[in-house]
Amino acid sequence: MLGFSTPASASDLPHADRRAERALQRAIAAEVPAAVHTEDPLTVHGLVPAADARDLARTRFTPLDGAGTPGSSVLLDTLRTWRSLHGSWDRGAATLHVRRNTVRHRLARVGELLDVDLQDPGVRMELWFALHWLPDEAAEADE
Repeated sequence: MLGFSTPASASDLPHADRRAERALQRAIAAEVPAAVHTEDPLTVHGLVPAADARDLARTRFTPLDGAGTPGSSVLLDTLRTWRSLHGSWDRGAATLHVRRNTVRHRLARVGELLDVDLQDPGVRMELWFALHWLPDEAAEADE
């Protein structure tokens, strides 16, 4: 499966890479061979200023910094993968190369640290947006 970004300049390649990754996640979730990232001004992403969205995402996931083992980045990756696969435990485990119960335990920890119920569709939607808005700190450090 493939995910494509829209055309980008050399200086925008880190952002284009993230857009391609999002498109790939959509292709995997939809079980289609390829997806192209598009910018639609009539989406929530087009309505919320980028700086505000990044701040909201950072704040939303700050409690994960105290996660201990396996660490906030592993918990975020597990949450992102699970959400991109429409909450499928089995497909999430296969994608992450871990056991299904590992995914369940990690997500229970996420729910506990964020003080949310991951079975609530509103919570899932809020976290999905926050995951998309969460900056890639390593890529930003390279810029």
